[in-house]
Order: sequence, then structure tokens, then C-alpha cells
Amino acid sequence: MPKADSDDSTTPSGDTASSKKKKVASSRKTPPNEATGKRKPANQTEHSSMSKTATAKANPTALALQSSQPLVGRRQIMKRATTTIDPIFGLLELYGKQAVAEGRARYAIDCFDESLPAPHHRQPRVTLALDKFAISAAEIDAFFDETPEFAQHIADTWIGANSREEHHKQLQLDVEGFQRVWSSLSYEQARDEYAAAQAAEHETLQEIERAVPITVEGCAALASFLLSIITEGGVEDDTLGASHCNNLLRALTRLSRRPVPDVVGYYHSNYSFD
Repeated sequence: MPKADSDDSTTPSGDTASSKKKKVASSRKTPPNEATGKRKPANQTEHSSMSKTATAKANPTALALQSSQPLVGRRQIMKRATTTIDPIFGLLELYGKQAVAEGRARYAIDCFDESLPAPHHRQPRVTLALDKFAISAAEIDAFFDETPEFAQHIADTWIGANSREEHHKQLQLDVEGFQRVWSSLSYEQARDEYAAAQAAEHETLQEIERAVPITVEGCAALASFLLSIITEGGVEDDTLGASHCNNLLRALTRLSRRPVPDVVGYYHSNYSFD
């Protein structure tokens, strides 16, 4: 009786069962790349696996990030970092330099007195009390030795009142400073330089008044500058501070894309018991 499950049974394609098993086994041994004529280096798969393992151990997040990076033509696409420089910084930096120059020119013009005969040199002096000055070390000592109670009253009530030693030191510094100015500038030169420094500083202040920041950092810089005006003084025109506030609000509205919040303002005049 024939065996239906014989290993040499014939399949519909004409192949015996044993030959079919051999073909399947052979195909499993042959990688797909080799079947199409493309041979992969023997150690490529192993090297790639080891590389990923080493990367994962060295940086656990690096391996996960590798698959998320977009690639075009096997080259990584890098996002270019774009930085916007706010023009307000240039204006504030310029104003800072001009403010220093204006202070230097103001010190120089204070070394002269136009009402005095040429060369209009003003005598250095220190302020001891209201309408009381000293132009020499002897006058400073006399103030503290001859009127000790008054000197103590000034020390107790005046903000920033100087001691005897501090007055001596300040007078000596003023004498040396005035002499440096007198040896470098005439009264006319000091006057012209001071006028030019004031004009340049005023022009930059007007540019800052019209400037609207374009970055959040620029808004913070303008707010800091405005705060210095309010706390340190130097600008008596209240409309300047109001202009800076309006520009700051416009900039924040532009950057946040939201309207200005409707808040209750602070009114100094609203001082009552109502």
C-alpha cells in the first residue's frame, strides 16, 4: 500500500516534498540583498547595532533624537538660529555715552564763572551748610571748631552731610580737578563743548522718545530706562515719561498680539476720605 505521507510525494508543481523543503531552507540562508546581487558588508549590521548601543549608554536621549531628525539626501537639516537686534539698544547705548560726555562738559563749565574777569576761573569751594561755603582748609576747620553745635545739627539733619575729613578731601579733589580743566580749556571752549554735549544728548532723547521696541528684551530695556528717569530725575518734562509709557504699551501689544489690559490707574490727585 502506498504511503500518502512519504517524503518523496509529488506536489502540484511537480516538485517533491523533500526538494521543496530544501528550497525553503536555502532561501532562509540567503539574505535578501544577496539574492538581488547587493551584498552588505559582513560586519555592517553588527557595527550599527553596537554603535546604537554605545550611543544609548553614553547619552540616553541621543538615540531617541536621532530618529526624529529630518534627513534629506542623507544630510541632517539644521535649523538656523535667528536673532533680532532691537534698535532701542543702540539708542540707549548712544545715550549712555552722551550722558557721560555731558557730565564731563558740565563739570568743566562749572570750573568757570562768566561774571568774573577773564580767565573767569571760579574758586573751588565746598558746601558746609545752607548758604555757607568754605574755599580753604582753614575755613573748614573754623566751621567745626567755632560752631560745633551747629556743625552737629547739620550732621544730624542733612542727608549726606560730610564730616570734617570728607570736606577736606572733597576740597582737595576740586582744586586738582579745576586746575586740570583750566590747563586744558578756556571758558569759551568749555561753554561751546557743554552746549554741543547738551544738544547731542537732547537729540538722542528725542529719538528714544519716538522709538518703539520690537523685542521683549527691548521692552525691558525701555522700561528700565524709564524707571531711571522716574527714580533718578534729570528730566523735568512729564510728557517724556508718558511718551515712553505709550511706546512700551504699543510694543507689548504688538509682541503679545493682545490688547492692553483695562486696569484702574493710580491717581495721585485722588487723595480724599470719600
